[in-house]
Amino acid sequence: MIGKNSISRRKLLAGLAAASSAAAAPSKATAQECPEFIALGDALPELLNHYQAARLEVDSIVSAVMPTWPEAPKEIRGWYEKSKREVDIRGAGIQRPYGSEPCDRAVYHFGTPHSFEMRIKQTKACIAHIMTTKSKRGLKREQDNLTRYERALPLSQAYVAEINRITERSGYQAAEEREAQSKAAIKAHVGRIMDMTPLTMEGVVIQAQALSAWRSVRYGELEVDVLTVTWPGRLASAILAQSGVSS
Repeated sequence: MIGKNSISRRKLLAGLAAASSAAAAPSKATAQECPEFIALGDALPELLNHYQAARLEVDSIVSAVMPTWPEAPKEIRGWYEKSKREVDIRGAGIQRPYGSEPCDRAVYHFGTPHSFEMRIKQTKACIAHIMTTKSKRGLKREQDNLTRYERALPLSQAYVAEINRITERSGYQAAEEREAQSKAAIKAHVGRIMDMTPLTMEGVVIQAQALSAWRSVRYGELEVDVLTVTWPGRLASAILAQSGVSS
């Protein structure tokens, strides 16, 4: 729903046309853009290149690691207490087939070493209690469960250790941190640009370039940022301000 204060597309297009004409027209008193504004614009490409390099490093590690990423053994899959989802090196759920149809895919959970240790402790306590009863009802079931949990524990330990070993050896966590830091730097930089008021169309172009850079950084992301969601509107207002078209 478009609010009363929203800038319509027609007004924005009119503003662009008017601003372009104004920029092309000769003037004896041409306004000069703020030097700080220009400096911020000049610094943007280097920050974007730094982020893209960090992102490429992360993507390269993922591409190298995932083809041999271990699969949780069937013996430890299940909805155990303290279970975890089976995820890739990024922490995203791995969908695996579970039925006969190609679309039958799901993210499995697996029992962690801690979950099996808890189960073993609880089952032993249950068996000890059953042994104090005359009927011994449920003893065979609990003994079978104990055997299953004791077999699964070393499998879970080995699986988790292998994931940790691969992740540590890959350097992924450090690369991910560099990517996050470079992204935060661009966000802060673009925020400074969008907080400024352009004096000329050159400033408006700098803001447009900044928005384009931020869009490339956020490509494919779904979350809404309460700060950055206002940036396009600020650019539109700057265009209208330069054109003299009322918003």
